[in-house]
Amino acid sequence: MKFIGLKDNIISGVLIANRFSQPRGNLPILSNIYLQSKKTGLVIKATNLESGVMMEVRGMCEEEGDFTVNAKLLSDYLLSVPEEKIELEVRDGKLKISANKYQTTINGIEAVDFPILPEIEDGETFEIEAKNLQKAVSKTIFAASAQEMRQELSGIYFSFGKNNILTVAATDSFRLAEQKIPFLGAGEKNAIIPYKTAQEVLRICETIQDKKIAVIFGQGEAVFKIDQIKVFSRLIEAQYPEYGAIIPQQINTEIYLKTSEFSQAVKTASLFSQNGLFDIYFKADPEKNSIAISSKRSDVGEHATMLEASIKGEPVETILNYRYLIDCLSKIQEKEIEILAASGSQPIKLRAKGDNDYLYLIMPIRQ
Repeated sequence: MKFIGLKDNIISGVLIANRFSQPRGNLPILSNIYLQSKKTGLVIKATNLESGVMMEVRGMCEEEGDFTVNAKLLSDYLLSVPEEKIELEVRDGKLKISANKYQTTINGIEAVDFPILPEIEDGETFEIEAKNLQKAVSKTIFAASAQEMRQELSGIYFSFGKNNILTVAATDSFRLAEQKIPFLGAGEKNAIIPYKTAQEVLRICETIQDKKIAVIFGQGEAVFKIDQIKVFSRLIEAQYPEYGAIIPQQINTEIYLKTSEFSQAVKTASLFSQNGLFDIYFKADPEKNSIAISSKRSDVGEHATMLEASIKGEPVETILNYRYLIDCLSKIQEKEIEILAASGSQPIKLRAKGDNDYLYLIMPIRQ
């Protein structure tokens, strides 16, 4: 094979593919990126068998062919080369890279052993604006469980429902994040997307927000088609929790305050929370239209912040995990937030003021 292209085009694809490669002792080819020179451009692939990616970048094909080389080495090398034009050529089982004064040869593995990425024929297809999917995933993914004891909680739940509304949700059973966005397509579909796949789709969405994404579902797998990029993934085959029952339907306290002030108060109080518990005390006083954020640790000291707020309804006191609050607040761009509570012993709702399409639920710490 022989291919000539611009460094920026080639490395953009190689860097994406590098994130999907995964070294395995018994399958060394999974550490490699697949390169194929063809008349329409350079095809780049990578897979870890659970998920994979394929894309095509522009350039000039002088000789068709394919080869695989170590993903990390190729990525690091291309990042270090300052030249604009790159020539890739395979000779005698090695990849020769030419870039003006830079001449390099990298050993590789013949492409015949590279795993075949699945193609879904006649699958259920839905279209989503990339900017909307980016918002939905970024505002929910942090609530997924880092533990894999319950596999379904380690993924991101996609529910294509009635009225062309996609509900994206994640929970670790201590908190829940849910975002609703529109989609195009007919029918309904529920699926659990693995965390790593959702994370990579999010990264790609952040670079091409003016595009549409096609999500195609097959038997136990899905493909996200984004411009010239296809992300393949196995689905998590499990039943996602019916979380609707834990969402308080009756709200007795409504609190409105500035996002930046609340965020700063939480961060300051976190300095005095107890190790491993991450607790801060939250108290809302409707008579004074104020909330108190406090924390206490016997070996360090104690702290309290009083904030002005608009409060309707009953007083509420609760103990919350400050990390869960910060995770959500860091994703809210609006100037004001609303906190809704049924009581101090029930989960609280937090979102940007008036944002009825988003829900963030935090379970209180019980002591």
